[in-house]
Amino acid sequence: MKILNFIKKTNLNDSILIGYYGGGNYGDELLMEIILNLFILNNIININVFYLSYINYESFHKKFENVNIINKDEKIKFIIKLLKNKNIIVGGGGIWGLDFNINVLILSILLFISRFIFFKKIYLLGVGYYNSTTKLGKFGAYLAGKASNVIIARDEESYINFKKYNNKVYLDKDLAFYIYKLNQSIYIEEINLIEKKVKISDKNIIITIRKFSKKFYNNYDKIVSQIINSNNNKNIILALLETKLIHKEGYKFLKIISNKYRNVKIIDFDYNPVAFFYFLKKYKDKILVISPQYHGQIISFLAGINFLPIKYDNKNYEFFKKIKIHNFYDIKKLDINIVQQFINKFYE
Repeated sequence: MKILNFIKKTNLNDSILIGYYGGGNYGDELLMEIILNLFILNNIININVFYLSYINYESFHKKFENVNIINKDEKIKFIIKLLKNKNIIVGGGGIWGLDFNINVLILSILLFISRFIFFKKIYLLGVGYYNSTTKLGKFGAYLAGKASNVIIARDEESYINFKKYNNKVYLDKDLAFYIYKLNQSIYIEEINLIEKKVKISDKNIIITIRKFSKKFYNNYDKIVSQIINSNNNKNIILALLETKLIHKEGYKFLKIISNKYRNVKIIDFDYNPVAFFYFLKKYKDKILVISPQYHGQIISFLAGINFLPIKYDNKNYEFFKKIKIHNFYDIKKLDINIVQQFINKFYE
């Protein structure tokens, strides 16, 4: 069973949608925007979204009818909705992976309690569970897997891992692949706003920055600095795929670089994530992307943009395998020579 078929055939009215939404991460906000579009297109009503509210919902997302946002401070409201609603949906994300944290463990426990004490239907759609996660991550995935009525995994490793705990596991793809099911015309205004901020004329190199865990952080920022220093005659855009409120160090790094080099522009994540995809697609022939982020790579691929395949987690490898990229670079072994050769081919 695929995600679209599941949404069409299943009564998902009166559902709570949960993910790392509102946390200021591009990938999670993209997944939320896509799945809400798919729900609306399939006439699903009374959708309640648990939103962390570290960012302003209306600055990043469309207003959808029949969608109610519950922010992290509305705990009583969340409990009431949890008790009243029939379904709990986890909408995408490599939740049980290298980036696993205590909040995901709490979510896993909540899913288990909701299924076996409150008899809710639990659906995991387009989710990831990787061997790179911690022992607590595996325990959390076990609880979520046992609690779920249906699991639709986004890649083979996740499918195999969840299959150990549940027979109702199906293999599909990441929710981001369904972006072409959306109505592009409703994002014209947001696309125009991005174009005003980032004017593309000649060729540009887009380099994305992410906040790595100290456990596996490498010299990526140093490599970025080397790239910029070696290519000061080229147009470079540094993109923070997290808001500056969440990744303050990253934004400070971007400001220092942009002040030092005239050929460098910066983009803070303060826009609709779907609109950014269509912006990239519009200028695909003039853009090259260097990004370790999973969804930075996916939207580049879907937009038809050449990107450097960098692996920092199993989810990157699963994505490369799906699109038949056999030669990729482990972020721990990445060096300036690899990146420079990639850039040089773009300018040949």
